[in-house]
Amino acid sequence: MVGSAVVPGAGATLDVGLFASAANRHTGQEAIAVLTDPAPAPSTARDAGRDTLQSLRKPVTALSWEPNRGPEYANDGNRANSPYFSSQMTWDTTWWKVDLGKVDDISRVDVRTYVGGGRYYEYRLEGSLDGATWYPLGGRRGPRAATDAGDTMTTEAKARYVRVVGTHNTANLAFHLTEVSVYGTPAP
Repeated sequence: MVGSAVVPGAGATLDVGLFASAANRHTGQEAIAVLTDPAPAPSTARDAGRDTLQSLRKPVTALSWEPNRGPEYANDGNRANSPYFSSQMTWDTTWWKVDLGKVDDISRVDVRTYVGGGRYYEYRLEGSLDGATWYPLGGRRGPRAATDAGDTMTTEAKARYVRVVGTHNTANLAFHLTEVSVYGTPAP
């Protein structure tokens, strides 16, 4: 729901961006989640026909990585299974991030995860202008095996930073990226 609501215990009407409520059917206990000040992706409606690869060999970092499987392997231009970036999913999540160096108009992001054994991955794709406030650009959920083609998410957004937040791998407790390609043009 979007709008205003009286939240139990708040004592007054609270303007919210989005809120949801639920009740535990076993205990009857109620809970309310309030999301204020949502951060929408800045729009860049335009013709993306001349967009170019913006992320190749740009500075990258990650929450963590395994020896000889650093974050630089996910934007080196090599879409093969080796070399690849690998990070343990501590508390069921990890992330990889590229700094495009400046705010770009992003039109699409191609994400290729490690392919093999019918495994599938789940992740969120996020963008940011400042590296602190993140907004959704896309992602992947559900049981579809990773493929050589990877996943392509089209978007119309401005971003300097693009982040892949890994949340699931059916094969093990690590998240693997072989290539992340961000396409767009430098913002005017």
